[in-house]
Amino acid sequence: MFNTQALSKVVKVFFIALILITIFFQILMWQAVPNGFNEFGFFEAWFSGGIFSHYEVMYEMSLGKKILGFGITMLYECFNLAIYWMLYKLFDLFSKREYFSLKVVNFIKKAGLFYLIKTVFYPFYEILLSFFTTMDNPEGHRMISVSFSLNNLADILLGLILFVTASIMYEGVKLKNESNLTV
Repeated sequence: MFNTQALSKVVKVFFIALILITIFFQILMWQAVPNGFNEFGFFEAWFSGGIFSHYEVMYEMSLGKKILGFGITMLYECFNLAIYWMLYKLFDLFSKREYFSLKVVNFIKKAGLFYLIKTVFYPFYEILLSFFTTMDNPEGHRMISVSFSLNNLADILLGLILFVTASIMYEGVKLKNESNLTV
């Protein structure tokens, strides 16, 4: 048997680190434009959903344009950051041995909701970012990109699984409350 409190504390640190790393790599990627997208490989794929592997930025972006691009990217990343934060709060409750409560149910439900919203928002994000980054490319190299992949389907599935898990946990909360009333 493992110590759930200790494990939950480790997982909490992981989610805080993931939040900070996500923001750090977005700053790093946008600072390195136009070559930065292709130079980061794995990190670009992880932190931007691989969107930049589909097209090329063929001009030097001004600092203002890089900041605006960072802002556009962070619109999408805010959903991921919210998911990480909900999971951090969930494991914070677990580290306090609070497993069957409405707070737990609500954090699981909110994480599922953010997964679903993120998936719906992704095509709009991709259109906006592809247009923004390629609009100053030479003629014939400008593009608007939109896609829906297995990663998006996995996010939908994960969001739905989290909703089902929240429902199951809610039933557990009701049973716990009923047993507390039983003498």
